[in-house]
Amino acid sequence: MGHNQSSEETSDTVRIDKTAVPDAFEAVHVSDSVVDRVGTARRRTGTASSDGDAQKWQDALQREREANENLRREVLNLRNSGASRPASSEYVPSDRREVEDERRRTFQETIDRVSQRFFSNVSESACAANAQQVIQCYTDNLKQPLKCSHLSKQFQQCVADYRTEMLARNA
Repeated sequence: MGHNQSSEETSDTVRIDKTAVPDAFEAVHVSDSVVDRVGTARRRTGTASSDGDAQKWQDALQREREANENLRREVLNLRNSGASRPASSEYVPSDRREVEDERRRTFQETIDRVSQRFFSNVSESACAANAQQVIQCYTDNLKQPLKCSHLSKQFQQCVADYRTEMLARNA
């Protein structure tokens, strides 16, 4: 539906600014049963709510606000009293913690598979000794680099042998 075609129900819409919600309540969600009940009420009455329902909703909203304010005060009291949990073990609801733990496990398994697949055969020191000899020779013989040609050829042979061995392993 376009913005010009929206219904008159916009006056019944409750908008909550994200800045008005404390961090402790960010994980609050509306269950499917609540959504179903609201949808059923709209279908039965043909509107978002009747005048009596509106008063019930306002009363319920006021009770929830009072309960939230009480929770907010309790959280502040816990923080100020020093009885709160240490910062390293921040409280997370158990179902959310389980989801995060599962994601961490899945992520770690993926890292392990990628590492095993692509990096298990990497041996950076396979020809490191030869490379070091070549570098040292060139450093010692700045004006006569041809004296290092035999070391350079040995290094090239080492790299070629290593490449052949890796290709044979992965074939």
